[in-house]
Amino acid sequence: MKIRAVRKLGKNSKYSYGILIPPRIIRALKLREKQKLVIIADTKTKRIIIEDWKK
Repeated sequence: MKIRAVRKLGKNSKYSYGILIPPRIIRALKLREKQKLVIIADTKTKRIIIEDWKK
């Protein structure tokens, strides 16, 4: 699956940032509200990976 969406990074408060993800990406990944996620940032390739949280 490859869905491309260009978004701006916004500042929420002094120490946090936010980005809006389109609903079609949320549906394609089958994510739900309040679901725990793991976010991995790879600085070498400049990629952000979002995975489901596992115990």
